[in-house]
Amino acid sequence: MIQHLHISGFKCFRDLQLPQLGQINLFVGKNNTGKSSVLEAVELFVSDSPESLLRACARRTTESADFRYPRPYDSRPYDSEEIARLVTLLVSQFHREQGEIKISQIEIRSDEPKGTLKIDSRGLPIEIIDHELRLMNREKGRRLRLGREAEMFADSFTVIRGSAEFRRSLLEYLAFGKGIRELDKGGEQSPGAHPQSARVAFLSARGFTQRDGKRLWDQVSIAGRDEAVLEWMRLIEPEIKDLRYIGDENQREDRPHLRINGDMGFTPMASLGDGLTRIFHIALAMASVDGGVLLIDEFENGLHWSVQKELWRVIGEAAQKFSVQVFATTHSRDCMQALVSAQNDRLIKNLVYVYRMERDGENILPYNMPLKALESALDLDVEVR
Repeated sequence: MIQHLHISGFKCFRDLQLPQLGQINLFVGKNNTGKSSVLEAVELFVSDSPESLLRACARRTTESADFRYPRPYDSRPYDSEEIARLVTLLVSQFHREQGEIKISQIEIRSDEPKGTLKIDSRGLPIEIIDHELRLMNREKGRRLRLGREAEMFADSFTVIRGSAEFRRSLLEYLAFGKGIRELDKGGEQSPGAHPQSARVAFLSARGFTQRDGKRLWDQVSIAGRDEAVLEWMRLIEPEIKDLRYIGDENQREDRPHLRINGDMGFTPMASLGDGLTRIFHIALAMASVDGGVLLIDEFENGLHWSVQKELWRVIGEAAQKFSVQVFATTHSRDCMQALVSAQNDRLIKNLVYVYRMERDGENILPYNMPLKALESALDLDVEVR
């Protein structure tokens, strides 16, 4: 379990220290204070893979999570626009002040467990890309071929775990593919990951795609955990009996359907409200990351206040059962009140930390709020979101 974390040079974080972390960690605060970026930093640190960096990039674009990795060696080379797009996404991960990268290296480290992840922007051949783009503008159809220039790439992605060091030339690794599989494979370990990396599941505010939801459902069903997932969903609909992914001729992908007690057939889950889908996705993610990390962005999305206390309870129990560390963000007062209430009623036995993120100029400051202090603030109607 990550007990503390130091993040520098990543997105909005010039230098951020989280001195104490527990099995459940909740981040609150206004927009643009780095709550989601904390989750992405944790994902990078835990998964130890260049793929996780692109995954973080793709979530902040207008594109879906179906964004694909570069193609393997034996396919046609990337054209300049594609390479430039990758570089733009990668460069956007580095801390900027007044539009300029002030720190050329992302560093995420912890002493417990001991490890360091470094990503160096100097390994990105921006000058080469700019040159090739100018050529492409003059010569329509010209394609960028990275050959000799690839030797200039630094070991820009470095992971150290104990005495084991892992290096990758980041853009070369991404641009040439090396047989990389599709992006966003949930709890599966990346073929480019450090051998000591852990499982991690990132549940965005939008939830999983239909494809990823089905893949995870198949995994938990094979592992015999499908009934546990259904039990979570019964927090909202107690009469659920079964779940199946069903498709028809008008759909490209199978979609989840539920058999409700007394019904003859299956009902599309989407017709039963966003809350049911949200709990389904949280349960799928939890069941797929034994011994790893679960990241939930905007925990409360689609959930009525009345189910959130019970949901914190089952999350706490599952986190202990599967040895999972949970990081979540919220804007919801109800979500915070539910966590405090669950702790007061001893429904949660886990070590819980709540951080309020605040912006001070170019700095992001995390304030540790003990649950008693959070409870007092909520009782006095002090704004803590």
